[in-house]
Amino acid sequence: MKYISSLKRNKSKYSERGFTLIEMLVSVGLFSVVMLVSVAAILSIIGNNKKAQGINNVVNNLNFAIESMVRDMKTGYLYKCSYSWPISQGIDNLCPSSTSPVDKVAFVSTLSGTPTAVEYSFVAPTTDGSGVYTPGHIVKRTAPSNNFVDLTSSSDVDIQSIKMYVSSPAPGAGTQPGIFLIISGKANILENEVTEFGLQTFISQRILNL
Repeated sequence: MKYISSLKRNKSKYSERGFTLIEMLVSVGLFSVVMLVSVAAILSIIGNNKKAQGINNVVNNLNFAIESMVRDMKTGYLYKCSYSWPISQGIDNLCPSSTSPVDKVAFVSTLSGTPTAVEYSFVAPTTDGSGVYTPGHIVKRTAPSNNFVDLTSSSDVDIQSIKMYVSSPAPGAGTQPGIFLIISGKANILENEVTEFGLQTFISQRILNL
């Protein structure tokens, strides 16, 4: 009986002992690995979310500019590539050929219900003497104003080039006017991440056949 009682006391003492140093080190190591994987996953999710927001801002920016141009050009007429501002409603200076690209065009828009002279043009990227870089952008002006309005945000989009292949026959020529538009540039998705893009669309004048 004494032996059994002594064995129970020894067993009780053994079961009440704490963790050994090796067990603590293994536990801390496993916990550190789990935390490292979790933090990496969270940072990846945050980065992807910021990237998605950046792409969304760029797409919205470009959509606004292109939709504005398309709406005006579809309801416009007398596309002119060489002109003095504001343009007249005569058939002078119509774009002579669709094979030579231009980076600006003026025409008479009827989008507002009243024939109005409108110009869309491309401002190329520049670097001044002090090294300050100004991204390229698309601008618009509406007669009688001579002031341009930016259509693209320079903080998100850097337009590198715009090519417009304009077909502008004289009224009654029997040929449908149209503009083939090509835009290329760079999008600032994140602070240190830039993505190149290219867009193209064909804009045909909307002529009502009543």
